[in-house]
Amino acid sequence: MDHIKQLDSIRAMAVLLVIITHWFPEGHWLNSYTSVFNGVDIFFVLSGFLITTILLLHRNEAERIGTSKLTVFRNFFTRRALRIFPIYYLTLAVLYLLGPLTESGIRDNYLYFFTYTSNLYFFEQQQWDGMLSHLWSLAVEEQFYLVWPWVMLYLNKPYLLPFIVISILIGITSQLFLLNQDFGDILTFACFDAFGLGALLAWVRVYQPSLLPKLFKYSLALALLCFALQISRVMGQSSYLVLPSRTLTAVCTLSVIAGIILYKDRQLPVLSKVLGNSSLLFIGKISYGFYLYHLMIPYFSYELLGRVNAYFWPLGSELFIFYLVRLENFCLLILLSALSWRLLEHPILRFKTYFEYQNEKLYQPKKILL
Repeated sequence: MDHIKQLDSIRAMAVLLVIITHWFPEGHWLNSYTSVFNGVDIFFVLSGFLITTILLLHRNEAERIGTSKLTVFRNFFTRRALRIFPIYYLTLAVLYLLGPLTESGIRDNYLYFFTYTSNLYFFEQQQWDGMLSHLWSLAVEEQFYLVWPWVMLYLNKPYLLPFIVISILIGITSQLFLLNQDFGDILTFACFDAFGLGALLAWVRVYQPSLLPKLFKYSLALALLCFALQISRVMGQSSYLVLPSRTLTAVCTLSVIAGIILYKDRQLPVLSKVLGNSSLLFIGKISYGFYLYHLMIPYFSYELLGRVNAYFWPLGSELFIFYLVRLENFCLLILLSALSWRLLEHPILRFKTYFEYQNEKLYQPKKILL
């Protein structure tokens, strides 16, 4: 599948929204943005789109040349594992050895985290667990990867679209059913609306590319409505809402991704200047490390930054120190994530060449007719 660089900027925006959510108090003005668009939900839509596109393209290729779909699944899962597992388990090992016993439940509940079932752990405990809290979304994604590929590869093609639509409905109805259940929205099936909407875009791109302009047109109209509903929800006027916040964010994200796919070859300012911004593209490239490390950094840097800031800024106001510490942590996060990418992630990804799909560089989606 061809690389679309603007999607890296979407990753960057999503991870920055997550960091704002976790680094700033709920009433802070920056959190007004995260209340409208949740970064994790954006990641889910993007994952649903990319993973489904990869699976459908290589299913088609396997059927065309007569190779085993099991080989496609093996290559897919191995390549995912090479991308996800190494620094994830390295992070868990560091937290197990160096993390605080009082704030990190990994020593007593390591099985949940090592088996990517931490979302079930948080649901059972009905509370978050310090710097491990964000791992629930990685657990959801991994559970999604275990189920979704089998369906996309082996379900008869006429049933793929109905299955995707049913998955979206399952996600919506699950969230509505669990509306009064704390932590109900971190269960995997409650996230299927976001994954499914991304998958719907992938299905259109692979099997009905001529419909992409129409999908973008209608999704844009829906996105404007969803955005208005999100604003109403944030302002407390949500009594009439019928869709969960995740679904509203997912529809908006679907519209943005569809627009990127449709117009990626055109020199539009929003694509070249905004989504083509080099800083966003860089953060998008190292976004996995950004997400994985962002709750660890403040804990391990707290004492050191306290001493440094007391020495260099002894007369600094409380507000000045508040923003200074977050700026310093952000710089440390960039440094750690960049080093992680350069020294660990990128070298490991070279092993992907041993698990290439057939004709990977030659087979692309059909050209979209505008």
